Amino acid sequence: MPHNTPDFRYRAQLTERMDEPCSRDQLRACLRDIARTNRWTMAYRPLLHWLDNLTTDLPPLVESLRILDVGSGYGDGLRRIEQWAKARGIAVELTGLDLNPDATAIAAEASPAASKIQWVSANVFAYKPPKPVDLVVSSLFTHHLGDDDIVRFLRWMEVHAEIGWFINDLSRAAIPYHVFRVFSKLIGLHPFVQYDGPVSVARSFVREDWQAMCAAAGLGTRDTLIESFRPARLCVARRKPAGPIVSAIKEGAVVIAPRQVDHLVIGGGLAGSMVAIRLAAAGRRVTLFERERAAHHKVCGEFLSPEAVEYVRQAGVEPLDLGAATIRFLRLSSKRRVVEAALPFTALSLSRYALDESLLSRAAESGCNVERGVFVEKLAMHGQMAIAQLRGGESLSARTVFLASGKHDLRGWERSAGNQADFIGFKLHWQLTVAQTESLRELMEIFLFPGGYGGLSLVEGDAANLCLVVRRAVLRKKAGWTGLLTGILDENRLLRQRLHGAKALWERPLAISPIPYGYLAAGSSILWRVGDQAAVIPSFTGDGMSIALHSAALAARMYLAGESVDEYHRALGAQLSRGMSVATWVSRAMVTTAGRELTPFALSLFPNAMQWIAASTRIPGQAIVKPTPLQLTELPGYAIQRE
Repeated sequence: MPHNTPDFRYRAQLTERMDEPCSRDQLRACLRDIARTNRWTMAYRPLLHWLDNLTTDLPPLVESLRILDVGSGYGDGLRRIEQWAKARGIAVELTGLDLNPDATAIAAEASPAASKIQWVSANVFAYKPPKPVDLVVSSLFTHHLGDDDIVRFLRWMEVHAEIGWFINDLSRAAIPYHVFRVFSKLIGLHPFVQYDGPVSVARSFVREDWQAMCAAAGLGTRDTLIESFRPARLCVARRKPAGPIVSAIKEGAVVIAPRQVDHLVIGGGLAGSMVAIRLAAAGRRVTLFERERAAHHKVCGEFLSPEAVEYVRQAGVEPLDLGAATIRFLRLSSKRRVVEAALPFTALSLSRYALDESLLSRAAESGCNVERGVFVEKLAMHGQMAIAQLRGGESLSARTVFLASGKHDLRGWERSAGNQADFIGFKLHWQLTVAQTESLRELMEIFLFPGGYGGLSLVEGDAANLCLVVRRAVLRKKAGWTGLLTGILDENRLLRQRLHGAKALWERPLAISPIPYGYLAAGSSILWRVGDQAAVIPSFTGDGMSIALHSAALAARMYLAGESVDEYHRALGAQLSRGMSVATWVSRAMVTTAGRELTPFALSLFPNAMQWIAASTRIPGQAIVKPTPLQLTELPGYAIQRE
């Protein structure tokens, strides 16, 4: 056992006794004790956890999954993989590779007769696999190598591993070093193991070691995952992008995805167009799929807060040029009671028909490949590549996917229900009388009714946008839209006045359900969710469009900076969680009988409350994402912003 405590800031330059010549009996005893220690310390768990995640995302393979274990030693790791695969019904071809022929002989002896593992003795750098290898794994192997050979090994795995690789090794720190010294002596492990265990810890790694060696091997920070596991394990995982991929998204058939794109954006609404514009401005190759063939209306309050206006202008679109109406005041009504207050900001109101189409055109002008009338039916993962199956049978692969499908969930990637998910949304444009149009000018009118609330405001061309949400049970009692609207007009005097003599501009309203109010994407993910796929705030706040645009701008910035999907979702959640909580609480109160009765009265007593709610549900000013000067000059229509 080494006498002097090493300096854990650096990898120790010590030699392990098992790396020196010894008899086969000595080696067998040492390997057996190491295997016992692996079982006691759950050392197989990190690799099996990675395999579980990997094979969950992989489509069914045409052939067996081929796994090569480098530095296989006693073979206990491969035997655990064999058990894991059998329990899950996964066909595997397993090969153990070790430099020491005694080790491979011992591993074969220790394996049951039914095992199909192949044992090979060779130097890994001279070894040429007879068949393509899907996965390369290693356990307690790399700490035996110097830094230069580890970099060489990383490059070797990059060449030979078709899908990915996994390194399971030790974490260099004082606690595991000293604990193992005591532990190994107490339970009477082989003297070689008592000596080599602490040396192995001292020769092992910290996160910065792996970051530097991966970089030297040509791997970026986004290419690998470095993760700690207790006790004292530090692992490095890689799921490689693939070439043309064989996928089995379509049940019962193998689908070939020969077409590849770098960045796929699913959805051409506000968020999809914004992320595409930002990525294209940064020189990335982007393909955007929009399911609709032409401009179309969407269920939306069509309220543009100052934050939303700023983002739209950053993209080179001027809402006022599209005819946006100005909003300066908020008026709330319930039954016969009305209360009014000035907004703490000037907002705009513009139809999604006009705004979405303008932003989508900007995305195309920025260099994004926009394909309309393309419907993504399914999305599956193959390693680090996504396979999108399109309606009609075509499929393609993408390295990175931004999910911007709005309120429409993608099959298999559905959002959670949110905190207030029992609403159905309706929207209908009206042509009011001249007098009522003038009475509504510069106002956003919010009206309360049993089981719901809605808003009315002017958009371009002096059309009035009526948008509301109602509880499903209430709509059922009203027997549909006609009965619902009749009941609302009977209940709310101000709205009845507004629609008196008005003409509906569409034959029937648009509808959407469900609406997961309070939903905020969180947890581990492999998709960059933006827009309503990232967060859904109750409609009365008027902040839905600004959140959609902000999430897209934030996702683009963090992706371009090399940050992860999870880091993006955490950052977005931290920025929106307070406003989301306030909005959901108020929304719940507004649809209760007591809330509908008390809200106008309370706001008349505390007129600043409306301004406080409006300010509290906005995106924090310091969170607004500014384009870099280089990106700004690349944005289409930049001259608009400079004028």
